Amino acid sequence: MSRRSGYGLAIALASTAAIVAWSCRSQNVEEPPGVHEESHPPPGRIASLAPHLTEMLLAIGTGDAEVVGAVDGTIPWPEGVSPTSLGPTTNPDVAALVALRPDLVVMAPDGAVEAFLAAHGIRHEVFATIDLLDPIRAIRRLGAAIDRDEEAGRIEDTMVRRLLGVKERLSAREPVPVAVAVGRQPALFVGSHPYLNAVIQYAGGMNVFASEGRPYASVDPATLPGHRVRVVLDATDALEGLPPDRREARWWEGAVDLQGHGMRLAFLESDSIFVPGPRMVEGIEDLARALHPDAF
Repeated sequence: MSRRSGYGLAIALASTAAIVAWSCRSQNVEEPPGVHEESHPPPGRIASLAPHLTEMLLAIGTGDAEVVGAVDGTIPWPEGVSPTSLGPTTNPDVAALVALRPDLVVMAPDGAVEAFLAAHGIRHEVFATIDLLDPIRAIRRLGAAIDRDEEAGRIEDTMVRRLLGVKERLSAREPVPVAVAVGRQPALFVGSHPYLNAVIQYAGGMNVFASEGRPYASVDPATLPGHRVRVVLDATDALEGLPPDRREARWWEGAVDLQGHGMRLAFLESDSIFVPGPRMVEGIEDLARALHPDAF
């Protein structure tokens, strides 16, 4: 399969699946038997072990439930909401978590923590993020888990409509070979990370380091011309939380003459593509605009 046909197939499959999911829900079509998980009463005390799931909870709203604990992240908590910090995502404080007595923990896959929670009889829902549709599926599942189906459905509808809008704008355009920088010292680029590659493809890009075999690849910027890169997308400032007016390309100086090798430098407006939650679509729009500015 050619790169072009592979790109087109990925777009088509993602879009078709999204449309089907959206249409089935909006037309009240029943899901096949066996899809629904064991029913539970709505939780009253929720803990989140992943920042993107925390963002989903805030977007959906928790109703009468309370978010009692969350791992660290740049979360804009509403006034008066101050959940207990559970430490970093990579090493959550499980003792503090148990002390909070949550009746629902939402988390990304982590075998050790899952086994710990199961041993303590704590209900937990695991949300994996591998492809472009996983955040949309997660919003629906999370809405069902906390008895906020209607609110989750509105977010899902909006995300799907905006994704289809991006697809329409890029329908006649060739994918742009791109290198997405995520770190400076050493220089790190998005590698074989499945979710990020799905995002890059959908936004009209072709990640030149997708076959590196590692989620993030350490690459000498001086070698970029040999990879036939057309756009270098610098996400380092966005990941560090710097506002657009403070972003600069200084760290590239002396490493490689991008313009001299026919490469264009672009910046991401935010970290949205790296947070697979409600802001994902905003990030895809931002990325597509950076890769195909004439389409917007």
